Amino acid sequence: MISATRISIASLGDVVEEYGLVALVPLLEACRALDTSSTPLDVAVSGQFKSGKSSLLNAIIGKPLLPVGAVPVTTVVTRVKGGDASANVTRTDGTVLTIDPARIPDYVSEARNPENREQVALVDIVTPELEDLPGLRLVDTPGLGSVLSHNTQATLDWLPSVAVALVVVSAERPMSEEDRTLLLELTGFAPRIVVVLSKIDLLAPEQRDEVEEFLDGRLRSALGHAVPILPFSTRQDVDLHVARLKSDVLVPVCANGSAERQSALELKLATLTQSCRAYLDAALAAAERDEVERAALQAAVFDESVSEPLARDELKLAAQRVAASARPTFDELLFVYQTQMTSRLVGDLGAVMRSWSGNLAGQVARYEVWLLERMTAEMGTLAIIAEPVADGLVSQAEGRLRRVVEAFRDRLGRNLTRATGVTLPSLAWQPARPRVAAAPVAIGRTLDTQWELLWWVIPMRVFGGVFRRHCARRVSWEVEKNLTRLAGAWSDATTAAVAALELQASRWIHDELVTLRGILSRAESGSDHIRATLRSLPPCASRRSIDAESLRAREA
Repeated sequence: MISATRISIASLGDVVEEYGLVALVPLLEACRALDTSSTPLDVAVSGQFKSGKSSLLNAIIGKPLLPVGAVPVTTVVTRVKGGDASANVTRTDGTVLTIDPARIPDYVSEARNPENREQVALVDIVTPELEDLPGLRLVDTPGLGSVLSHNTQATLDWLPSVAVALVVVSAERPMSEEDRTLLLELTGFAPRIVVVLSKIDLLAPEQRDEVEEFLDGRLRSALGHAVPILPFSTRQDVDLHVARLKSDVLVPVCANGSAERQSALELKLATLTQSCRAYLDAALAAAERDEVERAALQAAVFDESVSEPLARDELKLAAQRVAASARPTFDELLFVYQTQMTSRLVGDLGAVMRSWSGNLAGQVARYEVWLLERMTAEMGTLAIIAEPVADGLVSQAEGRLRRVVEAFRDRLGRNLTRATGVTLPSLAWQPARPRVAAAPVAIGRTLDTQWELLWWVIPMRVFGGVFRRHCARRVSWEVEKNLTRLAGAWSDATTAAVAALELQASRWIHDELVTLRGILSRAESGSDHIRATLRSLPPCASRRSIDAESLRAREA
């Protein structure tokens, strides 16, 4: 990075620290990390569940390195770059474990690492297949919100180095509300966004044109400008699609690594500088008044309409309204499958048990293994149905909480403008949306007594019919039990995610109040120093000018 950039970050850091601008600390840390980082530039691959993210990455890599399946993966960030083959797992406590690349699914797949029991924060993979993209690292994310929900240094380190965000949108459901939310979140830290329209092999040629036109319109409406759209399929013309993605996006990023990193940094610096100026303008307006006037100003700004306890109550009420609907929603969603599932399992069990032979102990063990495998598969299918419903509830909660936060900040901003003539910096609440996951299947004992211990005196030719009827009845009970657990697990996980969002919103409001109270309490004697600080800040650059400079650098 050029020295002037370092001076800008250093001076802005001094301002944030000296004036106690708590609300700007996360943005400042992102600038510092990007300026000093020697890590590769990251291409963040995001998208909704079943959009085809892992399949896209495997196609770029050229082999099935990442697990793909019907069951969701855990909230684990997986990063892949070129080099000699290796794989490292970083746990949430910071410890690092070197593993055989063949064991990657043991740490990133929901089936082998349910609910992230291994406490994995990151999986770093090095593979020779990506050596043609030097200095670049592909980041497989389960979604931005779930990435940020770890809130650990390990999972946040890569964020400032993002050069491109590839948002995978399925042709089956282009531009859902979740896609729109994700794109808006990504604009805060990714200088360039490309939408990959996956699964285009499911559409006829004329349908592809319609979907692309529809998607382009939705993107312009959501973001206010056009976003590149790259059609992609992992089933037809894969080599052609991969070659186009590399030539249009990945290779240019590799060739202009310094310009890409500078573009990302300048974007963040512009926002940070504008925010510092706005807060200092407010500080100066307060410092230019005497003690009595300053006290009156503070009373006018921090009136009852921006009471922190009142804001917390509004947030709690907004969260409770969504959380209260979670359990009824999942009960209604899942129990509609009970009769059909029970009938299917009982029928399949009757067919498979006819081929079983051996003593009672052996058949009990076979039954329990069979039922666990089948119930896991059935509940996994329902988890696919439940996950978007859970995401929808969390999204609904985020929307309600965001309205409370924005209303609070609007009131605070109006109070500040009336009292000082200064406008609050245009900072938005950017929550780290947690991802919800259900509990694993649990199978109870087949027999309520220890009869299987007496297998040697119980002939199956006599007892077999009774045993099979007993097992069939148990299936019905196991289905009901696991549906109840599944509905409860999704409800609890959704409620916990909503509570986490509520806490984030509450902390954001608290930090905003702490920052503003601090700058409005500056004494009159400090006004000259504030003016000097304002003069020392680098000039602000707009997002439009930053993008223009970045484009010229790339073209050069």
